[in-house]
Amino acid sequence: MKKMCSLVAPVVFVLTLVARLAATDISGTWTSVFDSHVGRQEYRYTFVVKDTKLTGTIYGSQVGESQIRRGRVNNDAISFVESGTFQGSPFRIYYSGMLTSNNKIVFTRKVVGLGEAAEQIVATRVK
Repeated sequence: MKKMCSLVAPVVFVLTLVARLAATDISGTWTSVFDSHVGRQEYRYTFVVKDTKLTGTIYGSQVGESQIRRGRVNNDAISFVESGTFQGSPFRIYYSGMLTSNNKIVFTRKVVGLGEAAEQIVATRVK
């Protein structure tokens, strides 16, 4: 009986780890539509996850396409930086969010240079 109990804990640990890793796979295309200080924004995020590293592209209706920078996925937590230009001026936006279901991420989006203003947006997986 003691041997059986000593085998159960590692199996449960591995199964839990596998379930958590599967839950954090956000690879694929996501979209978000929201109102911001510069008007209505339509975004498309194409995420690629390898281990805990997040890469991919971002397309914003007002800012065009850019590469994801400093992307990380840690369990259900996601963070990355968007850099680009808007009307000739450079910008940087920091994203931090949580995967709340297989098809929904809630992000806080902070634009550098706008003080402490942050926007909360929701991204949904494209099926």
